Amino acid sequence: MPSRSTADAEPCFPASAPARGLAGRCEPLVDAFVQRMAAEWAVQLPDYPSLRSADVAEAARLAVLTFLRRVQGAEAAVQNARAVFRRRAAHRAEEGMPLPILLRTYTISARVVFEELCRTARPEETAALPELARLLLATQDEAIDEVAQAYQEELELLGSARRDRRRELVRDLIAGVAPEDPTALEEFGLAKGATVLALGLSRAEKGSGAEPLPLEQAELRQSAVHRRLHRLHEAIDVYFGAPIPALLEGTGGHVLVPRSTGDAATSATVSSISDELVRRLAEAWGGGIRIAMAFAEQPEQISSAARTAGEILRLVRGLGRPPGIYALEDVLLEYHLTRPNESSARLGALLDPLADRPDLLHTVRVFLEEGYDRRRTAGRLGLHPNTVDNRLARVTELTGLNPATPRGVALLLTALALRDLR
Repeated sequence: MPSRSTADAEPCFPASAPARGLAGRCEPLVDAFVQRMAAEWAVQLPDYPSLRSADVAEAARLAVLTFLRRVQGAEAAVQNARAVFRRRAAHRAEEGMPLPILLRTYTISARVVFEELCRTARPEETAALPELARLLLATQDEAIDEVAQAYQEELELLGSARRDRRRELVRDLIAGVAPEDPTALEEFGLAKGATVLALGLSRAEKGSGAEPLPLEQAELRQSAVHRRLHRLHEAIDVYFGAPIPALLEGTGGHVLVPRSTGDAATSATVSSISDELVRRLAEAWGGGIRIAMAFAEQPEQISSAARTAGEILRLVRGLGRPPGIYALEDVLLEYHLTRPNESSARLGALLDPLADRPDLLHTVRVFLEEGYDRRRTAGRLGLHPNTVDNRLARVTELTGLNPATPRGVALLLTALALRDLR
């Protein structure tokens, strides 16, 4: 919130002689003013007991004294008072008091002060009351400007610190490191485990190849990525109805959705994490998104679940699956067949004889996708079924793998998956 200039913010002090005299006589009554303010706060703002604390009363006393002394021409204490008001506003933000409530305490206080001025004024001073009312409103306007700015600054700092804590917590749990502050698990709803989401973000920008960019263009692109990531975080929080711990960068990252926080809106289940989430996040990101999910019953299992989700994501990317949401069940066979071992390289090389025959390789892929049905395969490829037979026979001749046998199909499935991932 921008501050106004000093010339715009400063009320015109000192005031007339009658106004100064009334202000001087009210100084000894400041404690009574504050007591009336506290009574009004208790009636009008009963849900905020913190307003009855000693520091609030002391800040109110300082505010009234500062106003009365400024009316009399004493400006020396104004800067110190402003510093106090800003600190108090920061404390209220830290406590979680809404800004409208905080500002309302100032409007209630101004009304109380004016009523007490009217009650204390002698007949010869009543003509000064409109003048004091103008000065009081100007002072209130100035104070509200300072307080709102200090409150917003503190709120931004608190939000930034909380986001940093969430990111740090996700980083530790993904790495299998116990968080330094165990209470963070309860604070962010992860004490009972999480549904771990691994996000793969497609590059939507044009010209995202390997060519280096000039510094200015690179900075602009990085700034655009930050804005899109911010929108992505917001979309995640809105979808689940609560701030969700996440650690995201330009290519993807992890999201830890609490499995049980006592609130159904934030309890992640398979049904709640749907294609609608993918649609909303893709809209926020501005590009395709693949989401892989795995489940951790306890915080200690989050690291393992993250590895599983990461492997699922690697599989769906490598296999050319479209943007969407995937669980282990969606790639169960490929996951099992492609576990790295001493046979992986040999299995992946079984189709190397077809490297110069993309037509044969494509025919095998479509044949497997169509459930080994030569007619459906022919229809999809725009070929005669006999041509499909001839191509499959040539595949067997070159690789030794027969797609007409269960063993041949299993080997072809495995070899294709390993080849795609390679």
